[in-house]
Amino acid sequence: MLKEAEEARKDLKASLEEAAERTKEKVEGMKKQQELLIEENRDLNKNNVELSGRVGRLTQENTSLKEQIAVLTLDNRKVRAEADELREEQKDIAKLEATFKELQRQKGKIEAAYKNSLNESEKEIIGHKARIDKLLKENRELAEKVNEQAKAITRLECDLKQSEAERENLLSLNRHLIVPTRSKQ
Repeated sequence: MLKEAEEARKDLKASLEEAAERTKEKVEGMKKQQELLIEENRDLNKNNVELSGRVGRLTQENTSLKEQIAVLTLDNRKVRAEADELREEQKDIAKLEATFKELQRQKGKIEAAYKNSLNESEKEIIGHKARIDKLLKENRELAEKVNEQAKAITRLECDLKQSEAERENLLSLNRHLIVPTRSKQ
């Protein structure tokens, strides 16, 4: 009976040690996964900062283009005023009209080019804002995953401690069972 109790104790000890080892492996795996998620989160934050910088630069370019359009609009008004003065003085009307038409055509081309550039800049800004929103969402999701992993690791560590405590209690009980048996012999 002593041998059977000893074998049962050994089997129980081996089983508890295997369970503890599996739990430790799971904890290590989850810690590695957590580290990978943290690194990925850092990369996303870095990309977010870079995209924010690009959006800032595009916004500055957009503002500059708007200022240039305003300057061109003022220049156009000045040209019209000069054309009116020249018409009043009756000097070289045909030449002034041709010049004025050319300036209008160029103004249209320039305004079209600036508007096109402005539209492209606004599209890029919208695209970058959408990407930033996506990255922020991914960042939040990763943070939630990291928190969940940390909670799971904490639970596993608690389970491991509890398993070790139960193992110690069983070993202690086993020792108490074995000791009285020896004293009877």
